[in-house]
Amino acid sequence: MWRVLNVAMWVLLTVTLATPAMAQKTKAQLNTEVGTTFPDQTTGQITPSGVRAFQNDVINSIMPTAPVVNNNFASFDGATGLLKDSGISSSSQFVANANIIPGPANTFKGTTDGLATSDIALTACSLTYQITKWVAGTGWQCGINPVVPSRAIAATLNLSAFRAVTTQGYTTPGDGGGTTYVNKNSAVNTYTITTAGTCTNGTWAGVKFSGGTGAGFAGTVTCSGGVATAVTPIGAGSRGNGYTAGDVLTASCNQIGGCGPAPQITVATIGNAPFTDAFTSTFTTVSGGSTCTNGTYYGVAPTGGNGSRLMGVAVIAGNVLSSFTQSTPGGAYKVGDQLTLTGITGCATNPVIQVATLSSPLGSFTDSVGNALQYAPESSVSVKHFGAVADFVAGQTDGDATDNGPAMRAALQYASIGNGPADSTGGYNGTTVYVPQGAYKVCGGLVVYEYTLFRGAGWGASQIKQCNSDSAGTNFVTLGDSSSHVGNFENKVWDITLFGGFLSGSAYMIYSNNAQSGDAIARVAIYGLSRGCVKYDTGYGGQSMFGMRGWLCVINPTYFTSGGPAFDLSGNFGFVIDGQSHIAGASAGGSGVRFGDGGTNFVNGLHCEGGVTNCISINGAGSSPPMTTIIGALGPATNLIHVETGTPANFTTVINARPSGAACTVYMQATASCAKTGNQLGLATY
Repeated sequence: MWRVLNVAMWVLLTVTLATPAMAQKTKAQLNTEVGTTFPDQTTGQITPSGVRAFQNDVINSIMPTAPVVNNNFASFDGATGLLKDSGISSSSQFVANANIIPGPANTFKGTTDGLATSDIALTACSLTYQITKWVAGTGWQCGINPVVPSRAIAATLNLSAFRAVTTQGYTTPGDGGGTTYVNKNSAVNTYTITTAGTCTNGTWAGVKFSGGTGAGFAGTVTCSGGVATAVTPIGAGSRGNGYTAGDVLTASCNQIGGCGPAPQITVATIGNAPFTDAFTSTFTTVSGGSTCTNGTYYGVAPTGGNGSRLMGVAVIAGNVLSSFTQSTPGGAYKVGDQLTLTGITGCATNPVIQVATLSSPLGSFTDSVGNALQYAPESSVSVKHFGAVADFVAGQTDGDATDNGPAMRAALQYASIGNGPADSTGGYNGTTVYVPQGAYKVCGGLVVYEYTLFRGAGWGASQIKQCNSDSAGTNFVTLGDSSSHVGNFENKVWDITLFGGFLSGSAYMIYSNNAQSGDAIARVAIYGLSRGCVKYDTGYGGQSMFGMRGWLCVINPTYFTSGGPAFDLSGNFGFVIDGQSHIAGASAGGSGVRFGDGGTNFVNGLHCEGGVTNCISINGAGSSPPMTTIIGALGPATNLIHVETGTPANFTTVINARPSGAACTVYMQATASCAKTGNQLGLATY
């Protein structure tokens, strides 16, 4: 019996192994096979061999008969309906350009602006892939601005296809990402006047040009002989962007006298616009001028070139230009720009200088193929956009933290640059420079230029530490271009903490000789240590106001040894101290606040402590004695109010003062006597 079974099994195995491979069958062939292999109960017979044969047919019809490359996708044949090797590897991460078929059929629904839903797709543009929008009759619209992980990564890409890109913050400290950059690769470079038009002889500034593929070209049109003879773009951004060679641009007749027909230019070449944050650095003299009056000229603002905001000091010797030293760097200039120095007396011909070198931009960058990506924040300027790193830790030495001086100076210089003076029609410059939360080391000092607010995240949240290596005579933060010798408007420092260096001297943490603002210093903590807190002198620009409110000043008299006051305020100005301000410490024998010559001063809520000899001193010995009103002064101090010799009688008004331990409430130096002890209730003049 067992022998018979063994033989049967051997025969069955042999038959199975010898069964040839079955070919793939179509759906119709499988349906026919079902009908014959699985008959109903009235006809035919269902056998095991028939079941196995049908099962093999199904399996073979699902799986391709030809070998499939490992990891390739399988796809259905459109003619036979059978599976086959697609030839596309499953490990491929990108779809080839040729396999992306433009058209509504290959879209998915989505939004590109967060509002309207439309057909969008992944498709190939100049870059690898990007989300693009399908427009009927036009096709896929490339150029949706991409979001790139960082500025460092963006600089490695070819960004030719994009008008702007946005970066996502900082992959490494100091990377400077987290903002928007505009592609300035198609500004007007060279052009020719192809239609001279008609116009009244003269120079016509601020002329806008329209037409072509771009926008923003503007300049000065010079007319001679009744026609346009020259067109000169003037100022930051005046070369526009988005143009192509061959574009014809037409001047607006609104700014040109006797215009019609309008002059036209044809764009010959395009290229990168100058970076606004590549600042002027050095100059050469093209012409020294002639018959100029010898002397030193401050606040000289050169004219011409592509940029704006450049200002400096010109020295005339031997009736020609001897030197030009910039005091406010200009932005958006090009190397080779020739600039004329005006405002120098006696010149038959004015001196001309040429831009020789520019600084490297710290906000903007060029991509892998040389496109200029201009830093263009949507709101305030952040010092981190220029590479600042908040890595200072208490107890560190200078060498253990990043020097953020270059980054912060670049941010402040960029903020000051606009299209022209803010006090001229249509002009603007200045913005807010933001210092995010953190502690930063800065060497070499900072200048806050006109119409610029230097602002932290809050008193205690944002801290700037001056380098210990800064010289004893280096003021830390200067409000306004102190070498301009003209009034500088709305320079401000708010919501920040300043720590001084350790070298003893006579310098101050905040200094100005020309800033004019009603709230120049607000909610600022100043730990001067070896420096005074605020010094204001001279007052270039004429009488005005300089306001300070809600501040703290801490000085170590062991290191601040000059004998000067913590706040040294003079210059024929009106100084305002408002909003519960505090002074702790002063130079040995010095004052907390000392008002000098000129102006009308107002103090509302000042508290002095920590060994201050005189909380408030009034020095009226000069030609223009200050008139001072004090409300709510609070000690302790040796003398709460100190009226110095020479101050006229009744020039000092005191309303409600509490000495809180001070030996004298009002001390008169001229008579070496205390005019008031104890609380001063109500109003009294001294």
